[in-house]
Amino acid sequence: MGDLTEALRLRPDDPEAYKNRGAAFDYLGEYEKAVADFNEALRLQPESPEAYYDRGVVYGRMGEDQNALADFDEALRLRPDYFDAYNYRGVVYLRLEEWVKALTDFNEALRLRPEFASAHYNLACLYSLREDIEACVTNLERAIELDESYKEKGRTDPDLEWARQDERVRMLLDMP
Repeated sequence: MGDLTEALRLRPDDPEAYKNRGAAFDYLGEYEKAVADFNEALRLQPESPEAYYDRGVVYGRMGEDQNALADFDEALRLRPDYFDAYNYRGVVYLRLEEWVKALTDFNEALRLRPEFASAHYNLACLYSLREDIEACVTNLERAIELDESYKEKGRTDPDLEWARQDERVRMLLDMP
C-alpha cells in the first residue's frame, strides 16, 4: 500500500493511481477507503466507466445496492459494451430478487461475451432460486466447462442450495 500512496504523493492528479489504490483497498476489505479513492479518480476523470464499475462493485460489497446500481448504470452509459458491468448489475438485481432485470443483464453479458463463465454461473444461481433445474444445470455445466473454480464455489453457494438436491448438479460439483 505504501508504494501506491507514494505514487499518489508524486502524481496527485493521476486518476489511474487512485483507481489502483482503490482496488487494493477493496481487496483488503477497506471499502470506505476504496470508495474515497474511486471518488477522487472520478473527480479527476469523470468519464471513466472503469472507475464507476469499480466503485459499484465496492458499493455492492457494502450492501449499498442503489448506489451500486447507479454506478453500473453510469458505467454502461459511458461504455455500452461493458459486459462485466451487466454481469455485476445482474448480481445486484439477483440479490434484490428482481428476476427479470437480473436475467436480462446476465443474457446481455453473454451476448457480448459468450464464453463468460461468471455470467453462466450467475444464471445457474438465478435458475436455482427460481427452481428451474434444466436451465440451472445447463448454465452450471457451461460455467464449469469454462472455469473449473465454479465447482468449488457451487458446493457452498446458498443460491444453489435448491439445485444441489438434483443428482446432475451434485455430479457437476463432484459431490456425493
